[in-house]
Amino acid sequence: EDVKQMIDKKEMERNLVQLKLQNAMTAEGGARRVMHTMEEMETKIQEYEVVVEDLDDAQRRLEGAERALDERTKEKEAQEKKLQILEKRKEETSRLLHKALHQSQKEVQIATNKLGVVEKDRSDGFARIEESQQRVQELESRIEDERKRATEVVNNRIASFQKFGKTYFQQETLDKIICA
Repeated sequence: EDVKQMIDKKEMERNLVQLKLQNAMTAEGGARRVMHTMEEMETKIQEYEVVVEDLDDAQRRLEGAERALDERTKEKEAQEKKLQILEKRKEETSRLLHKALHQSQKEVQIATNKLGVVEKDRSDGFARIEESQQRVQELESRIEDERKRATEVVNNRIASFQKFGKTYFQQETLDKIICA
């Protein structure tokens, strides 16, 4: 029985060794599979790291593009504000120029009307001057005629007086002679 027990024990040991061997073989296969899986995982990790680097690079480029877009958007908004300000200035300038043009046209019309009045006054003035010159000439002519007539009347009176005086002196001399 000892032998049997020993045989049983040896058999159990053998079974245990076989089981351990099987487990070891299974473990070795598993280890190989684990190693293979780990190699695949390492490859996948490397691929993942490359993808992460690419993603980080893409993220940096995207952030740079977003910053550039933000800057351009701000610049565009600033340009639009400037454009609105310029358009308002243009409208205001156009309105003021239109108003100034309208005012200038009114002033030109007023000046033209005043010029017409001045021209009429000047023309009337020239007509009055010519009329006055004509009156002056007529008056000078009348004065000259009157002066001539008055000179002639005075000369006739003087001549008549001289003739009367001469006749009177002759008569007086005759009367003196006759009375004497």
